Amino acid sequence: MEFFLIGVFSVLDLLLFYIFFESVLIPMYLIVGVWGSRERKIRAAYFFFLYTLLGSVLMLLSILYIYYQVGTTDYEVLLTFIFSTTEQRFLWLSFFGSFATKVPMVPVHLWLPEAHVEAPTAGSVILAGVLLKLGTYGFLRFSFPLFPEASFFFAPIVYLLSIVGIVYTSFTAIRQTDFKRIIAYTSVAHMNLVMVGLFSFNIVGLEGAILQSLSHGFVASALFLIIGVVYERHHTRMVKYYGGLVHTMPLYTFIFLFFTMSNIGLPGTGSFVGEFLILAGSFKTSTSATFISATGMIIGGCYSLWLFNRISYGNLKIQYLNDYIDINKREAAAFLPLIVGTVVIGLYPEVFLNSMHMSVNMLVEVTHIYTLQMVYILETELLENKPIFFSLTKIFGIGHFQSFSICKKLGLSNNCKLSTLKPDQIAKLVKFIENSNLSINNNLRKSKIMLAKNLVQIKAYKGIRKLRGLPVRGQRTHTNAKTASKIR
Repeated sequence: MEFFLIGVFSVLDLLLFYIFFESVLIPMYLIVGVWGSRERKIRAAYFFFLYTLLGSVLMLLSILYIYYQVGTTDYEVLLTFIFSTTEQRFLWLSFFGSFATKVPMVPVHLWLPEAHVEAPTAGSVILAGVLLKLGTYGFLRFSFPLFPEASFFFAPIVYLLSIVGIVYTSFTAIRQTDFKRIIAYTSVAHMNLVMVGLFSFNIVGLEGAILQSLSHGFVASALFLIIGVVYERHHTRMVKYYGGLVHTMPLYTFIFLFFTMSNIGLPGTGSFVGEFLILAGSFKTSTSATFISATGMIIGGCYSLWLFNRISYGNLKIQYLNDYIDINKREAAAFLPLIVGTVVIGLYPEVFLNSMHMSVNMLVEVTHIYTLQMVYILETELLENKPIFFSLTKIFGIGHFQSFSICKKLGLSNNCKLSTLKPDQIAKLVKFIENSNLSINNNLRKSKIMLAKNLVQIKAYKGIRKLRGLPVRGQRTHTNAKTASKIR
């Protein structure tokens, strides 16, 4: 398995990535199916194998299509190739099916709780600490750079699925009675929060998502080890059989409390830094999605603290369990690096963030250029058929009162359509918007206006010439150059 995982994170060929990506299923299938702890282990192994394999079939077909179109599956060559809008959307959806299953996102998350419950402790640690990160890595490595326009186009759908996953799995975790199943559902909630950060398309959100993925690997792995400690002694994971462990296993209870606090984002732990950056980044993109995502942290506090209270406090249930032994040196040695890693991420996140800055900046720049291009295209398509007030509020992102003020200053009616305006009026309107110090609501539109003068070789300059009242010609090369000189 280690060989396959190293291959997944290091290869720069799309076909080889797919081979390693799917090969990880084989050892994990054996770990769950052969060394699982209960009678349902075969069912859980098939669940895991079929969900992840079927989700990747379309990705294989897409890779073959890419090879047919480009002639290679080399990643560095593919970065120089621009797919059409339709191609990007279909290819992105096929890759999304595979990566979303690995994250996992709702509704393709059902395999994860089942696999966690039936897998041995080592299998659950590998699954939570490494395998769940393959999905987020796939989005960062392939979906965003290769299909940036489609990534932006489908971002609202991903946001919707993510916030539904956060709230749904958090409430579901409250209702569970199996120790391991509770932690499995919390893993789904935290990984869906990572998806919110990824699709914020800004540096803060992306770095927060990467840091949260790293922190989740430490915290979730430790929580599954905590479950394994008591399961090894008592051979049950039903919460109702436990209670009062603080009296007989104080060191175990202390470690359990530390990682419970880390799981709900206590300041000073890695989860706090990651979640804070994710929410700060997503707030720039969607305040409503950020608010709903933040409720997952509140619900997370409910199920995490309630679980800790039931396990650690109360009376000892000697009618069920009577062999209480605190953690030994071997188990303490397993927890020590996880504790150190969680604290280091929480207190010194710059150690990790500094190494991310360059890569994340380049990723945001690539995605951002196509995002701006898409907004320009939407602008040229909508302005002619919509009232000026609609264009100002929905496309430029300017507030309602400022839109009324602009129309009033230019002597235009709010309900007047662009098709009824003269070219000099259109040019005057656009120039007034760009030269005014306006408070623009949407950060994307603000960046569009600030960076418009630097984008020369994109299709949207044809639309800009149309808005400026300039002649639109078919010769793209010198037309774009002349347009750029006029804009400057």
